[in-house]
Amino acid sequence: MPRYDFSCGDCGNIFELTISMSDYTQEYVKSVRCPYCGGGRISREYTPPAISIQKEVSSKTLKNLDKIMKHKNRTSSSEYAI
Repeated sequence: MPRYDFSCGDCGNIFELTISMSDYTQEYVKSVRCPYCGGGRISREYTPPAISIQKEVSSKTLKNLDKIMKHKNRTSSSEYAI
């Protein structure tokens, strides 16, 4: 099942939920509450795909992945607002 990241507009915490594709509807997402504060101002965050690395990875590749993750954490989630 896919994993989705959400952020709470009330307390700022980011949390993940595993939701089957058939259950993932706007009505379901609107019913999601923050597990930390119980807030309902939830927006979906970008969830990068899971990557399985089976070879030795160069330091240049690791630096690029680090840049991508830092950029992800800095970008606004307003475009994913529910």
